[in-house]
Amino acid sequence: MNKLDMRAVAASATASAALLEHALEQGGHPPEKTERILFHLSRYLRAAGIARLLTEVDRDAFRLCLQHSAEARRQLLQWAIGARRPFNRFTATGHHGPLCDALAVGADELARDIVRLSSDTPVKAYEHEEDFLYARLLGLLALDADAAPGRAEPLLDALEHVLEGQEAPRLAMGRALVARKQDAFDAALDDLLTEHASRHDAMARIMSAEDECSLTERYVSVEGLALLRLAQRRGLAVQTEYIFLPSLARAPW
Repeated sequence: MNKLDMRAVAASATASAALLEHALEQGGHPPEKTERILFHLSRYLRAAGIARLLTEVDRDAFRLCLQHSAEARRQLLQWAIGARRPFNRFTATGHHGPLCDALAVGADELARDIVRLSSDTPVKAYEHEEDFLYARLLGLLALDADAAPGRAEPLLDALEHVLEGQEAPRLAMGRALVARKQDAFDAALDDLLTEHASRHDAMARIMSAEDECSLTERYVSVEGLALLRLAQRRGLAVQTEYIFLPSLARAPW
């Protein structure tokens, strides 16, 4: 995608986020619509942040957008709990994007809030168990709670079972971070970034030009940025530059 196209994506995502924020301020929506607004607000804020990073090299705007995305997720979960809403397709734990947003920009307390407000059981029919288990593992690492005996291993074992024994990159990454093993982390990250490229190249052939979220996440992996942050917090070394993980986008350590 050329620079002019990405500028259009930045403008479109920003406008979409503004419309959702205005709708939220108006209030009076049915519960599911309020949840839908906050869910998509987070996605458009992330897209706007990435697009501005790519076109304007604006690190501050990128970080602010990702922080606001995570705040929208926290607001969604707080609202849903306050309204006694059951966890559903919008509030399912497997939607780990906003958690990664918070971790990627170094908003650790915000990340912890999201984890504490999230469900500890998957939402049937709306959530893949693999996504749920991976998000729970990220949450455990965000809380630095994996050191407690019996916390991380059951999640890793369950994820391995769901994957039917396949050594998927996310499983390998989880094991590497829990064990704090440098070589395993380096290999898992390389595999994750390769998978990221393949997945988004395939998506690019079928998605529409209006899909701002997919268009931007093809070029910057916020999940990868979050994993770098977790790795650093756990004493692992990270390189200055990786494909899809520009140093400009990384939170200061």
